[in-house]
Amino acid sequence: MRIKKTIKRDIKRRLTFCTLEPKALILKSLGKNQILPMHIREKALDILDSYPKDHSISKINNLCYMTGRSRGNMGPKNGKISRMKFRELCEFGKISGVKRATW
Repeated sequence: MRIKKTIKRDIKRRLTFCTLEPKALILKSLGKNQILPMHIREKALDILDSYPKDHSISKINNLCYMTGRSRGNMGPKNGKISRMKFRELCEFGKISGVKRATW
């Protein structure tokens, strides 16, 4: 299966976020700390500015890992797939424990 460009970009953003976020939080707190001298705070904010913009949580999208679709996702508890793929997989019995609702 060929991975779409949007899925690759999302994976890259998630990896960047996981590696840089702990350091970024420390630098943010150093930059906002009023007790520290100004030159230390400025240095921390300069280092933070040099980080790529993909290190932020707001840049991460919830995408379907099969299609790359950003709308109508079932969420992490259902495997991060879109509702259409979920329905398709349930129809063919690929997901166990799911049956059609009747009332």
